[in-house]
Amino acid sequence: MVQAGQTRRSWSIWKPLSIGFVAAAALFGLLFVWGTTLKISGAVIAKGQVQVSSVRTVVQHPVGGVVAEVLARNGDKVQSGDIVLKLDETQLRTELAAVEGELFEILANEARLMAELSDQKKLSPHRILREATTENPELTALLERQQRQLDAHYTSLDTQVRLLEEQIRQVHDQTVGEQAVLDSKREHLALAQDELEKSLQSLEKGIITKTVVTTLQRDVIATNGEIGRLIAKIAEMKAKISEQKLKIHLIPYEIKEKSSDSLNLIGQMKKKLLESRRGLLYKLSKLEIRTPVSGIIHDSKVLGLQSVVEAAKPIMYVVPDNEPVSVSVRVDAADVDQVYPGQAASLRFIAFNQRSTPVIEGQVTNISADAFLDERTQKLYYFVEVSLIEPEVERLGEVTLISGMPVEAFFTTRSRSPVSYITKPITDYFNRALRDT
Repeated sequence: MVQAGQTRRSWSIWKPLSIGFVAAAALFGLLFVWGTTLKISGAVIAKGQVQVSSVRTVVQHPVGGVVAEVLARNGDKVQSGDIVLKLDETQLRTELAAVEGELFEILANEARLMAELSDQKKLSPHRILREATTENPELTALLERQQRQLDAHYTSLDTQVRLLEEQIRQVHDQTVGEQAVLDSKREHLALAQDELEKSLQSLEKGIITKTVVTTLQRDVIATNGEIGRLIAKIAEMKAKISEQKLKIHLIPYEIKEKSSDSLNLIGQMKKKLLESRRGLLYKLSKLEIRTPVSGIIHDSKVLGLQSVVEAAKPIMYVVPDNEPVSVSVRVDAADVDQVYPGQAASLRFIAFNQRSTPVIEGQVTNISADAFLDERTQKLYYFVEVSLIEPEVERLGEVTLISGMPVEAFFTTRSRSPVSYITKPITDYFNRALRDT
C-alpha cells in the first residue's frame, strides 16, 4: 500500500515538470527563430540645420566709415542692389576740398609753366582743372591770375631784350665814334711821319735844329699810342656787343630751364595730390552700401547712427530667399561609413509642432571630403548634405523653412537580427582581445 502511494505521488510531480520543460524549450525555440529570422533596420542619427543652396552673403565695405543713415535692419527683405546703409561724407568732403585746393593751384601753375616752355601766349589747363572750372566759376579767377602772370612773363622778357638791344645800340654808336677818332689819328700819324722824314732831311742839311725833329718824333710816338688805345677800346666795345647779343639769345633758354625745374618740382606734388584725390573720390563713391543679392537681412552689426564701419569687416549678412533649401547635418566620424550618396534619410524638423508636422524623406547628395574637428567636444565629424524631395516638402503644408532651423536626420542602415545586436558586442570584444594577444 505504501509503495502504491509513493508511485502515485511521484507521477504527479514529474508531469508538471515535463510540461514546464517542454513549454520552456518551445519558448526558447520561438525566441531563437524570432531572433534569427526577424530583421530590424538600424539608423544613424545626426543633427543639423536647414540651409539655402547658396551660402549667406556677407555685406562689407572696402574702406569703412561712420554710419549716417540706416535703411535696412534685421529681418528686412531687400533686393539686389538696394541701399542698406549710407556713410557720413562730411570728413571726406573736407579732406577733398583741401586736396583739390592745393591741386588746382598746382595745375594752374603747371599750365603757365607749360605755356612758357612752349612759347604759347594762352594757358592750356589740365582736363581736371577745366572740368572743375565749369562746375566752380571761382576757379576762373585762379586761371586769370595765372594768365596775367604769363602775360607779365612775356612783358618782362620783351623788356629785357629791348634793354639789351638798346645797350647794343649805344655801344655800337660809341664804337662808331671811336672808329672815327681812330681814323683821324691814323691820318694824323701819316702826316706826322711825312713831316718827320722831311725834318730829318732838313736836319742833315742843317736847316733846322734837332729840337724840332725831337718834337716831331714825340708826336709820332704819341699818335701811335693813341691809335693802339683806340683799337683796344673798339675791340672791347665789339666784345661787349657780342656779349649782349649772347645774353639776348640765352634769355629764353634760362627762363625755360627755370620753368622746367619748377615743373619737375610741382610734378611730384601733383602726383601725390592726384593720388589723394583719386582715393577720396573712390571713398565718396562708396558711401552708399548696397546688397549684393536679394534676400533677408540677418545678423546686422550696425547698432545705430554714428556707428563705425570697419574696412573689410562684416557689416551684415543677406540670406538668399526663393532658393532651394537643403539640410546639412553633422555625422560622427565613427558612423560615416554607414552613410553614402543617394541614401534615404528621414528628416524631423524639431522647431515645429511634432504632432502636426510630419517626418519627410530626403536623399544624401554630398559628404564632405574630410573630417572636421569640433573645438568644444574635440570629436571628429563629417558634413552630410541632404536634399529635400519636392513632393515631401509639400507635405509640410504652410510651414516655411528658414535657413538655420534645427533638423534631426535618421539615416537607415542595413537590417540586422536581434541575435546580431546581442552577439555583435561580444564577438567584437573577443576579436579585439585575440588581436591584442
